This record gives sequence, C-alpha cells and structure tokens, in this order.
Amino acid sequence: RSGKSWAEIGLFYVLFFLCLGLWWSGLLFCVISNLPDENTGGPKYTDYLAHRGPGVQVEPKWNLMGDHQRFYYMDKKDEYKANIEKFMERVTKINNFTDSDFGACSKGKYKESWDNNTPCFYFFLNKIYNFAPEKSGDDPVSIQCGALKKEYEGKLKAPPSKSFPESGLDLSLYPWTNQEGWIPPVVAAQIFVEDGAEGELRIRCKMMAGNIFHDDEKENIGMTEFRLQLN
Repeated sequence: RSGKSWAEIGLFYVLFFLCLGLWWSGLLFCVISNLPDENTGGPKYTDYLAHRGPGVQVEPKWNLMGDHQRFYYMDKKDEYKANIEKFMERVTKINNFTDSDFGACSKGKYKESWDNNTPCFYFFLNKIYNFAPEKSGDDPVSIQCGALKKEYEGKLKAPPSKSFPESGLDLSLYPWTNQEGWIPPVVAAQIFVEDGAEGELRIRCKMMAGNIFHDDEKENIGMTEFRLQLN
C-alpha cells in the first residue's frame, strides 16, 4: 500500500471511532438526564408503568407449576397458614393498621378460614413511584374475587368473596416516594367455596379503583389469577 492509502485507512478509523464515541456519549447523556433528581429521589417518568395501573401481589405464596401457573392445594393449608403468619408480622407494622378491621381474615381468625374451606388471601399493589390508587366514586379501593370462567362458578357460593377491610386500601399511606421502610397497604379477600366442591377451581381477583384499568389481554395489570386444588 502507498502512504496515501494508509493515511486514508487511518483517517477512516479515526472518524469511525470518533462517531462511535459521540454516539455512546449521547446515549450516556440521555440516561443520566433521566436519572432520579437528587432532591426528589424518584424517576422523572412513570407513565409507562402507571397509565393503566400496577400489578397485584397475593399472599400466601403459591406453588408454581407448569407454565407459570399459581396453585394452592387445600391439603397444604398448614403451609399457607404459616406463610400468612409471617406475612401478618410484617403488615402489622403498617401505620394505621387495625387488625379487627380484617374480620374473618384477621390475625386470630385466618387459620379458621382455611380450616373451613373459606380461605383468606391478602393483596397489595406493586410499588410505582408517586402512584396513588383512587376511589371510583364513593366506592373504596377494594379487591373482588370470583370464578375465572363460567365453568367454575358452581364451585363458589354467592357472593363468591368478601373484601376486608370494608374501607378498602388505606389511601392515606400513598403515594410511595421511596420512603425508607415503606410497606404497601393490604386488603384481604375471603373466598367462599361451595360445600362439597371438588377438583380445580380457578380464581381471578381484581383491585377495584378509579385509576386501575383491567384488560384481559394484560392479566398482570390490576389483577391476579390462581388455582385452588380442592380436596
């Protein structure tokens, strides 16, 4: 190669790596500019998370089977009762938590609910910075559970569930703004299984709020599903 040829090759690589460096610098600038503000401690943009609502978590923890299917087996109720006991130890630290408001799902009664085939489940929303659930009119933010499909409706009593507390989620504890030790408010639902029901029962529970929008194609938004394997 001639000296001119080597110079052209050298100039190409200089320009190539210069453009590459500028491109990465631009990406880094975009990332840094969207990091939480030092004074607020929260992200600038959460609309992509909150525009339809957060996900819903359920306790006690389920048994995961197959293709991410959540199962509860009624013959393992002692395991679930132990999980609830640990969970209740955490949530009783929530400000304004009043155990008696949870009725049949309170600390002294939830074990009886499982023994009587009317199990209690506990629900809370995923954390989204600065998001706060809103009432729908005068209705509290509560949980509603029922049969996932019509074929399972006969295995549930009417009404299929009851939500606790009657006042719903404690909205005074929202929004979450990265407070240290913050524990999300909890609601409970007692599921009323029909006497003598057997086999599998598929349940869907929805968090009812004015700014949580349910979509059957996005089952992780504002609701959760699980299966009860009855005795």
